[in-house]
Amino acid sequence: MKKLILTLTAAALFVPAFAVAKQRAVVEDCLKGKRQTQSCYTLIANYWQHAPTIERVAREEGVDPKWMKSLIAYESMYNSRAVSPVKATGLTQVMPATAMGEYRLSRDRLYHPETSVRAGTRYLKKMYRQFGRMDLALAAYNAGPGRVQRAGNRIPNIAETRAYVRNVTALYAAFEQKERKDAAQTTLPQAAAIQTASHGRVTLPGKPTYGQYGKQPGKKPDSRPVAQKPPQKTAAAASNRFQQESAGRFSRQ
Repeated sequence: MKKLILTLTAAALFVPAFAVAKQRAVVEDCLKGKRQTQSCYTLIANYWQHAPTIERVAREEGVDPKWMKSLIAYESMYNSRAVSPVKATGLTQVMPATAMGEYRLSRDRLYHPETSVRAGTRYLKKMYRQFGRMDLALAAYNAGPGRVQRAGNRIPNIAETRAYVRNVTALYAAFEQKERKDAAQTTLPQAAAIQTASHGRVTLPGKPTYGQYGKQPGKKPDSRPVAQKPPQKTAAAASNRFQQESAGRFSRQ
């Protein structure tokens, strides 16, 4: 009997840790394109649906959008209709009591993506101001500020909370790495446009002049012959022509 109890206790402790590890593998593999399952397609579709809102609201609230993207990935997998067993709701999984107490928001309003993102962003920012470190802010977001305080302003010794902080931080680093890579790639066309003059100095185009530095993007070259413009008339010639035509018209009346 005791052996059975110990076995069941060990299983109960192992399952949450296994679930957390599996969640991290699923989230990161989906976002990195390493998994091709229906759940991954749904996650990616939800990400692209809500990414503009997450980025805009986070910037408006003064928080790095990459933190909110990472937090939301593990809170709801970008599902705005997500509800946890304890009734945490929406993209950022804010608890209804917190939403009402902090921001006077009913639980129904947490299903609205922008409302949820703004509430979650403000709460994470509040936790950061309270504890002064992002890892402690994430721990307080997950386990509550009281548990962080009782742990001596350290991450509580809770397996789920410790895994949560590690996973969100790791995903933030992945987003940051991708952002730097994308920024480096976008600077390549500018570097390619550098012209080296015959006297050895390097000059940069001040503005895009497609005739000098290349074809206009998105347009095919026009192979039609260029029509010759008629010679420009001088003011005197135009005046004489007008007088001659006027004289002819009035003389025929």
